Amino acid sequence: MASRKSAIMASGMVLLATSFPLPSPCWSADCSGKTIKRERNLLKQKGLYEEAIKQCPPSADLHYGYGFSQERLRKYKSALKQYETALKLDPQLAKALFSIGEIKRMQGDKRAAARYYRKGLQIDPDNSRILKKLWKIEQGEENQGSDKIIAP
Repeated sequence: MASRKSAIMASGMVLLATSFPLPSPCWSADCSGKTIKRERNLLKQKGLYEEAIKQCPPSADLHYGYGFSQERLRKYKSALKQYETALKLDPQLAKALFSIGEIKRMQGDKRAAARYYRKGLQIDPDNSRILKKLWKIEQGEENQGSDKIIAP
C-alpha cells in the first residue's frame, strides 16, 4: 500500500512539474532595450545588446542601439551593419539613416553622408541638427579633415 501511495505521489509530482512551462530565455533579456541604454560600461552594454538580439524577436530598436554602442566603441563596420539591419526591420527609422550619414561624414565621404541625411530628413524633416550638418556639407563649410576617421 505504501509503495502504491508513493507511486501515485511521484506521478502527481511529475505531472505538476510538467504542467508549468519553464521560463523562456527571452524573459531574462531586455527586449525593449531600456535598461541596456542605461548601462554606462560600453563593453557590458555591447554584451547586453548581443544577448537581447539573440533572445528577443527581431527589433529595429535593439539593432539601432547595438549599432550606436558599436559606433561609440569605434567599430564602424559593425555599427553600419546594425544600422542597416535596423532599417530593414523599420525603413522609417530616421535616426538609423542619420547615424549612417554621421559615420560616412566622419570617414570623409561627404557625398554619401549628405545622401543619408536627405533620406532621413524625408522622414524627420524638422531635425535641426541634421539640417545644419547637411547645410554645412552643401556649403563646403564642413571642417576639412578635423574629425575625419579611418575605419578600423
